[in-house]
Formats: sequence, structure tokens, C-alpha cells
Amino acid sequence: MKKLIPLILLSTLLALPIYSSFAQPPSTQSFFSKKDKSEFKIYVWKAGIASGFAHDHIMSVEDFKGQVVYDEKDPSKSNVFIRVEAKSLKVLDPKVKAADKRKIKKSMDSDEVLNVKKYPKITFKSTKVEVKKAAGNVLKVTGKMSLCGQTKTISFPVKIERKGGKLVASGAFKLRQTEFGMKPYSALLGAIKVKDLVDVKFTIVNETQ
Repeated sequence: MKKLIPLILLSTLLALPIYSSFAQPPSTQSFFSKKDKSEFKIYVWKAGIASGFAHDHIMSVEDFKGQVVYDEKDPSKSNVFIRVEAKSLKVLDPKVKAADKRKIKKSMDSDEVLNVKKYPKITFKSTKVEVKKAAGNVLKVTGKMSLCGQTKTISFPVKIERKGGKLVASGAFKLRQTEFGMKPYSALLGAIKVKDLVDVKFTIVNETQ
């Protein structure tokens, strides 16, 4: 179980001034993510007949930047960009010893999994935003995610909340490791392994400055 997981990301929603090249109609406003006020996690699940001897894994994304250009009058005109530092994924597993966490982290960063030296960034850029449930401020965000040298189109629901001068974006989605060229960890002829699908959950606080 010490070889793990893709991402992250990502992705998701959030903060980066250098990407302010988005066209901005008068009704839009730019928001930038505050990582110290946000929660961005990845869940990797154990599997196999001997999974009782293994652990599920929880990772947090510690370093990311992004930008949301939000059109309150017409949310479908909004845009999202996020960039994650792949090496910033942190092992949180509460039942795992510190020494084992370090081994998991080393394996995760290696060229067999995230290959952070070759692919240091994980990015997501929206290509389409749809109003899924206007009353609940739920949007369907579709875009391009680049991870481990592979770029795929993904879609996921995002709930938007305005809290004073803040824009809070929350949601969850699944990523399949094999779609990004990664082989889910397996040992003892598959008796211990991780599931191909991982869960990404986020609550991102974005502010105008």
C-alpha cells in the first residue's frame, strides 16, 4: 500500500493572478484561492482479499494556486483555473506510523506513481460551466485536467456560496488512476491493492485579494 495515487486534483476551484487572461465582462469578478483557509483532500481506498492488513489513505493538497472569474448574473460565463504542486501532497493517514508515512510519500512521489520530478504540476482549466441547480448555486464544471503527462476532460458539480467578500466552492469527484497512465498499487498477487478510482473532495475559500 505504499505506492499510491494520483493526484490531485484536483482539482476544483480557485487562485492565480498570472492567469487573469480570462475575458471578463462587466458583471464578473476575479477571486483567488486561500489555501490556508481551504480543504483539499484525496482518498485512496484499499482492496483485495487481504485488505484487512492494509489501510485506506488520505492525502491533503498543501500547495495550490488558482483563479475563479465568476459571473454572478450568468454563472455559465465563469472560468476556473487551478495549479497544484504535485510534491505538496501530504499523507494524513491517522493509523499509520510516521516512518511508514514517509515511505508512502517517497513511493507516491517516485516515477512509478506521480513522478513529481518529471511532472511537477497538476493543472485544471475549465472549458465549460453550466448551471445545474440555480436555486442551490450548483454548477457543472467541465475542463481539461493534466496529470502525469496525460490530459483528460473531466466534469464535476461545484456548489458556490457567497459569504461576504468570499466565494466558497465545494464539491467532489472521482479520478481513475489508469486513465492518467498510472498503475494502481498491487502486492501478493493482488491480495493487497488499491482501487483504481480515487475520491477528491474540496472546500476552497476564494477572495478578491
